Amino acid sequence: IVNLLKVPPFAMLGRIKTGNLALAAWMLPVIPLGVAAGYFLTRMTKQKHYLGFIYLILGITSVMVLIEAITSLTVS
Repeated sequence: IVNLLKVPPFAMLGRIKTGNLALAAWMLPVIPLGVAAGYFLTRMTKQKHYLGFIYLILGITSVMVLIEAITSLTVS
């Protein structure tokens, strides 16, 4: 339900395009493989290493969002 609520704002911002939908449809058959691989890897990995990896990815993503926000402020 939460993801469905995101659709109208994304559509209004022009984020939903035919190319994106075509790519999503093309990738649809591969999604179960990714879910299975993720499930398998999280069960195999020690929790300490898994959490460290998750925190690393979150940190990188946060820095990228901050850089994008700062550059969009300076460009405007």
